[in-house]
Amino acid sequence: MSTNIALAQFHNEIQQIVEIVNTQLIDGGHQDLTIEAGDFQLEPSSIPNPASDLQLKFTLGPDLHVNVAPIYLLDSPHQLESFANDLTKALVNLNQARKFLIRYHRSVRAAANRAVRSARGSGYRIKLVEVALKRTYAFHLTYTKWREAVSHVLATIDLEILRAKGEPDEHYLVIEEPQDVAHEVENVLPD
Repeated sequence: MSTNIALAQFHNEIQQIVEIVNTQLIDGGHQDLTIEAGDFQLEPSSIPNPASDLQLKFTLGPDLHVNVAPIYLLDSPHQLESFANDLTKALVNLNQARKFLIRYHRSVRAAANRAVRSARGSGYRIKLVEVALKRTYAFHLTYTKWREAVSHVLATIDLEILRAKGEPDEHYLVIEEPQDVAHEVENVLPD
């Protein structure tokens, strides 16, 4: 199958997902959550595969989003519909958890800033590159209670530590609780 045909089919499948999700959202009284094809993106990879690299960027705040992806390949109409159903539930849960997730992100960012300042005070050359939310599978966000669902949304901390010779060393930490940040940062500091 040529690349152009595969991309056309991919765009058609995204449009099918959008239609299913939006119909379910509107029928459920969530008109404010409708999505568009432009909300989807492909995760960067060396060999793009629309069936496995698809994710929806759900914006929580001005500088915060969570990417929601299918847990399985979208290589059949049944799996496409299953992902659309999961995505609908996930969007409702994420919307209900919006304030909670923003506070969680702020707490992790504040803890990361404290840990970086502490490490600098000990002589380490460390830089906080980014605090974000890790990509989450739609299936994991389908619980009936939003608090259970968003327990699967984890923060990530991207650090850059300069080694003795001035070479940067990147570290990507996954953080469950803000109180874990200092310990996790300490674990990546060179001896």
